[in-house]
Amino acid sequence: MLLLISELDFSQEELSLFDSMYREAKQNPSRPESHHEVVWLPITDRSTPWTNEKQQQFESSQNTMPWLSLHHPSLLDPAAIKYIRDYWHFTKKPIVVVLDQQGKVVNLNALHM
Repeated sequence: MLLLISELDFSQEELSLFDSMYREAKQNPSRPESHHEVVWLPITDRSTPWTNEKQQQFESSQNTMPWLSLHHPSLLDPAAIKYIRDYWHFTKKPIVVVLDQQGKVVNLNALHM
């Protein structure tokens, strides 16, 4: 499992690059990475109100992604966000956390791989 963690303002360049890597991996079932699933976890600032603009931005990003995503950013518990920031060192740049079959973290940021 790959957890793609980012803010809502995921750059189109980064999204496009990750999308092409994802689609390439899925086209070749003999590659080990083709057996992984990706889930997007959008991190939002809870101190600012959720607006129509943010909703549209979320839906726009979600609609361009061929992988799974959280149904809505508000569903991510604040304690989980704190954990992601404190222990997985998420700041503003997207990260990809790799989990093994038992749910243990294998890599804190495989985005560069």
